[in-house]
Amino acid sequence: MDKSEFKRLFHESSIACVQFSRMFLTVDLPDATQYETFPNASYDGNPLHEDERVFPEDQLPCDEFHSMNADQVIDYLWRDGMVPEWIDLSVVAANQQYTIIELLCCGRFTANSDLLYYTHVGRGPFGVKGPALPPDYDFNNPKRFALFNPRDRRKKYQQSTDNNPSNLE
Repeated sequence: MDKSEFKRLFHESSIACVQFSRMFLTVDLPDATQYETFPNASYDGNPLHEDERVFPEDQLPCDEFHSMNADQVIDYLWRDGMVPEWIDLSVVAANQQYTIIELLCCGRFTANSDLLYYTHVGRGPFGVKGPALPPDYDFNNPKRFALFNPRDRRKKYQQSTDNNPSNLE
């Protein structure tokens, strides 16, 4: 995949992610985007296919990410014709200026288009996902909901258990 094709698919997938999320959310989502990029979000302990390469030095501690704009994402994830085999996009936050899209990225990079997870839907490595459902979402009475970032909830939970281990009960 050449860089211009990767950039085109990324741009189209970002737009689709914001548009898809608008169907579910009560909050207004700006068209302008910023990204929280999580490299190596896959399990890569199995033997690699001969067309795959990993970059273990990209690994970040849990819940840490690279804050990037679109051009930075393209430059970071496109590596000499290789791209992650899958990159899942989902809206996780918004402010007055930007919709924040989380990018969960496979740690296996390839130049082989047959290994890209979303080629069959015309998106190459990009998988457009919906926003996270709030914990109290009622599937029997579906409605639009406020934007919910599950990482924020995990952080609050972790802080409460760190401060009071009896909260685990």
